[in-house]
Amino acid sequence: MKQPLFLLALLATAPALRAQTPVPVGAGSYASFPPRAVAPGPLRDFVYNKPLYVARSKKSGPIPTNDWWTDLLVRGKDAGLLWVYPLVADPDPNGLNLNFPNSINVNVPSTAAGSGGSYDMAYGGNLRVTATGYTPSTAQAESWSDWGLVMSLPDTTTGKNMTVSMAHGVPFVWVETQGISPKFNFERDATYLAADGTPLTLPTRNSFVVNTDGRYFGVHVAPGSTVELRGQQSVTIDLGSRRAVSTVRLVWEAAFASAYDVLVSDDKATWQRVYSTTASPGGTENLTALTPSAAGRYVRLVLNKRATNFGYSLFEMQVFDGSTLVSQNRPVEVTSTQPTGGFVNTLVNDGNLSTRWASDATQQPQLVLTPGSVNSYFVVSALNATSNQAAGQRLTAYEAYAYNKVTDTQVQYGYDPIAGKVNLTWRLTTQDLRTGQAGGPTLQGFLPHLYQNAAHSLAFTSYDYLSPRGTLKTVAGTSFPFAYDFQGVIPSYTAPVSRAADVNPYDVATLNRLVTAYAQNSSNRADTYFGGKDIVLQAKYALLAKELNHPAFAALKTQAQTNLVNWMTYQAGESSRYFARYDRWKALVGFDSSFGSEEFVDNHFHYGYFTLACAIYGMVDPTFLQENQYGGMARLIAKQYANWDKTDRSQPWMRTFDPWVGHSYAGGVSSGNGNNQESSSEAMQSWIGLFLLGDALNDPGMRAAGAFGYTSEAAASLEYWFDWKQRIFPPAYAASRRMGAILSNQGLAHATYFGAQEKYVHGIEYLPVNPGLTYLARDTAWARREYSDLLRESRAVNGYASELDFGEDDWSHVALGFKYMADPKYVTKLLADNLRLPTTDPRYIMDAKEVAGLTYFYAHAQQNLGYFSSKFHTNFPTSSVFERNGTFSHAVAYNPSASAQTCTVYNAQGALSPPPSCRRGPCSPSQRWVPRPHANGPLHKPGSHQYRRVYGLAARPQRYRR
Repeated sequence: MKQPLFLLALLATAPALRAQTPVPVGAGSYASFPPRAVAPGPLRDFVYNKPLYVARSKKSGPIPTNDWWTDLLVRGKDAGLLWVYPLVADPDPNGLNLNFPNSINVNVPSTAAGSGGSYDMAYGGNLRVTATGYTPSTAQAESWSDWGLVMSLPDTTTGKNMTVSMAHGVPFVWVETQGISPKFNFERDATYLAADGTPLTLPTRNSFVVNTDGRYFGVHVAPGSTVELRGQQSVTIDLGSRRAVSTVRLVWEAAFASAYDVLVSDDKATWQRVYSTTASPGGTENLTALTPSAAGRYVRLVLNKRATNFGYSLFEMQVFDGSTLVSQNRPVEVTSTQPTGGFVNTLVNDGNLSTRWASDATQQPQLVLTPGSVNSYFVVSALNATSNQAAGQRLTAYEAYAYNKVTDTQVQYGYDPIAGKVNLTWRLTTQDLRTGQAGGPTLQGFLPHLYQNAAHSLAFTSYDYLSPRGTLKTVAGTSFPFAYDFQGVIPSYTAPVSRAADVNPYDVATLNRLVTAYAQNSSNRADTYFGGKDIVLQAKYALLAKELNHPAFAALKTQAQTNLVNWMTYQAGESSRYFARYDRWKALVGFDSSFGSEEFVDNHFHYGYFTLACAIYGMVDPTFLQENQYGGMARLIAKQYANWDKTDRSQPWMRTFDPWVGHSYAGGVSSGNGNNQESSSEAMQSWIGLFLLGDALNDPGMRAAGAFGYTSEAAASLEYWFDWKQRIFPPAYAASRRMGAILSNQGLAHATYFGAQEKYVHGIEYLPVNPGLTYLARDTAWARREYSDLLRESRAVNGYASELDFGEDDWSHVALGFKYMADPKYVTKLLADNLRLPTTDPRYIMDAKEVAGLTYFYAHAQQNLGYFSSKFHTNFPTSSVFERNGTFSHAVAYNPSASAQTCTVYNAQGALSPPPSCRRGPCSPSQRWVPRPHANGPLHKPGSHQYRRVYGLAARPQRYRR
């Protein structure tokens, strides 16, 4: 019986494993499931068996994997921190933890020769929500939207539940309860404040403030709910009748209260606070500074904070009306008594200083919310304030927004090439929890990459927050428009020309020799990362050879086509160079995998190379991208990391991109401390590939998504990895480091996952440098400073005299590939000098056969054209405009269509001149637009077009990005 049951179990896990068939897409195909998942092991477990903590209704649809919250997806109630900003949510085996980080820890080397450095947000003490008789069976993603999440924590045994709604940048977390009375516990000591900033009188039905560990939480309660403090220790004496209370004497044992309140009442229902302290010295205290006219029948001592690890203990509590002791031997109530020792309540006012009352040290105070109905809610807000009064004022101001729960978040984007704009609108849908009807405005926060780099007319509030990405600014509303400038993406340069005026002129023979060297030494590795790099290089060199009319063109074209076709088709029995479907995850994954890509790590890096290679090779052979050929497979590979079509349920929307934070995540399904990304420039390459492929396929949706991703991630890269305007990094970090390489939800590290050398730390943000990465040349003064930092730190930390001493020629070219965009003459001179060295010289770098030709080509082409301009743009998406000394010099455009197109150059005032005609055909230098005296229009040779090419690093040390 055991054998048949075992077989049935296998079939139940993966019923299709015995029926592997290629799934055709045009002339290409993919495997219907990963062949390697047939055998038991980690891949099979991940693909078929790994638990997915999502609502049942979501399991059949596309599931996000690389987001700020996706650790929840795979670990449920054991998930780590979900960085909402400004709050942090953390599902707990017993409920929910909320943190409000409001300070930054900085760690930098003590000397200039030291490596590393980092900063991260300090969590601070948390607010924990639990309930008696409620233990979550799991935590799961109930639903999600573009930057929002709804998490549920159901107790399937009792039917009780908490549903938690949150959204990036919104300073509220909405908690809806079913059948529970939430208890609020605090990791550090807490005090409670009313809206006027004074100590809170409990019980209460009003919203209130919690002050704990130097931060303020607001708690906004539902109508009909009551909040009371249970388990707090107190002593209540009945004076028998209303008496004036002029003095209260406390004689403490060693276990005293460092914070306490004295209250009076006539009926034990309504209380008046007449004294409060948070700094009791213990010993004997004579409290005379009571509220004037303090009087009542009952006097209560409320004990708020222990001074020791024990409970509370009093030798005597005495109440005086003038000079008359009115409390001795009167009836007394205490909330608890130490179980042993006989330290009972009556000993606290017996007049004997050798006897005492002691509380039960095991009892801890808990703030309990009793809802007015079985199903209720409360809202927690982050109150960024520096005083109790300011916190209370902010609580009052937030009442206007707190009850409008965010139910959906949507970012709408569009690309307008004529205007040179990417237009964004961020929209919230809200529900008023008090009425159940459509809600009004709430507070939405935005980060500097957006509000500092995109045009807007929003009226930001004064309710700012500290974040690891700089100041988070908030605005009230539900719709928020922005517009980025976008000058397009250049496909490639035209072939350089030799000019007598150049100090280091272009030499076509040198470039031809370098292309020949590549053609004789190209690589074709079998994994998706290094194999992706190889396939991009093959496509780029094929395009370059075509432009140069190089004898190796036919061979390079055949090589690129053969290897692309191999990757984009699957035949049964293949062991590498194919893609396979994960149907349960709604994913298409390449094999061989590397660096964890089979579990979605670095997917946009890997598949961005393939997307770009398809776009570039399509410029060599446009028939390759026809739908009956390989255009469909290219589109599917791109959708693995950046599915722009929400109606396409075969992949999740924008798998690796977090639109609100403005950048992608490389950490797969995330980790206990959030997600991260190392190489911002490889992420940028993925957007370049998407944009160019969309243009080549005449797919406006794909192209617009590429433009959105490009503008957002470019701004985020400059702000958060480089702090290019010196307004993001904490001062203590900025004093030592001016960039970082590993960006996480919590902070930034000046390090990489594969080495600490400065050439790696800086270089991982440059590669694969190419003309499409124009954001790295947006501010040439900053770019030159950044390069100077690379050389300075490499000398101080690693002992390198220059970039020629890096010891790995490809990393020397990575550095020069960044440098040429802001200083092409520096690079052309260095290359000219280097070519004069003996090839045996250890400083000779032009034998880096896979990249040397591209560095030479890019640097000399840039030297011809000038500098990338942000003042001008054309109506061609695949184009760039160049300037010298702030004046227009050249425009380069590529026409992917088969018909003539009108190319117009614009500045802020409008079109510069009548446009040229441009259509598909062989490339020539005359396709650059060079304005001539008394000529209003550019000159394009009939049948000319311009190509786009990227710089890819062929190899680098192995590493694993988490």
